[in-house]
Amino acid sequence: MWFKSDDFIDTIIKRAVVRQVIEKKRYKNKDFFITFSTVKQDNRGKITIQNFIKLKHRFWKQKISKISLDNVEDFMKSASEILHYARELISAI
Repeated sequence: MWFKSDDFIDTIIKRAVVRQVIEKKRYKNKDFFITFSTVKQDNRGKITIQNFIKLKHRFWKQKISKISLDNVEDFMKSASEILHYARELISAI
């Protein structure tokens, strides 16, 4: 169900901005997660639609991936891998 900012007039929420994901697709492989989403936003009657692409390395989702001096090399490797993967994706497009 889509809400509008006007739906919140005369409520305790005075300046409502409604932001809802209206479409989301997720894909994953052995190293990466990629999410394509479309977000619709109503800010005082002005409606905008934005498309987002999020690319994350699986290393970042692991419980042990808190960055510390013990795993900074693994983190830097994952950052490098994600940049190379993004380049491959852009080249394919």
